[in-house]
Amino acid sequence: TGWVPWMPIKTALAEGLASANEALRLDSENAEAYLVRGVVKTFMFEQTQGRPDMDRARELAPGSVDVMNYLRGAERLKRQAMALDPLFFVHPGNLATILRAQGRPGDALAMGNRSVSLGGADFGNIEVYFAQLRLGDLDAARQSSAKVCAEAGAGSRVCLVSQATLNKASGDEVASILAKLDARAASGADEGAPAFDLI
Repeated sequence: TGWVPWMPIKTALAEGLASANEALRLDSENAEAYLVRGVVKTFMFEQTQGRPDMDRARELAPGSVDVMNYLRGAERLKRQAMALDPLFFVHPGNLATILRAQGRPGDALAMGNRSVSLGGADFGNIEVYFAQLRLGDLDAARQSSAKVCAEAGAGSRVCLVSQATLNKASGDEVASILAKLDARAASGADEGAPAFDLI
């Protein structure tokens, strides 16, 4: 399956913001509404405006795994979320992203594999791939890229990005892949899609 948007991201963000504002109008102590509003603002590249909402959500619901999941900057909080909700594949997948950003690809690989083992193959394999690439294990990265493409589809953004980032891809291959990514973006297929780093 996979994480597939069912409406344009701009529509989803506008509706999410309107819903969160209405929920807060009805209940000014609604932690989930603060969380949603903070997440929406973050996705709209308004992190400064979204941060107080995220902080308020954490104040109101400090033990909520949903709140911890979206406060992704903190490894400690992600590990707390994993301890509270150990069978949810998203937590180790998100932690893999954090560890990779910290320059710890070996640890990121372990968390990506953990996400896969918990049933999050479509989510975890891209993290496994990026960790393998950072570790310089190109053969393993190629195999993981093939898994990503098999799960998400050959024309999917994550497949194309994984193919484009393989170090031994020729210039022509990369140009062709980037053209496909541009075409997807132009059609609106990837509007607001996560910006997987290109290593």
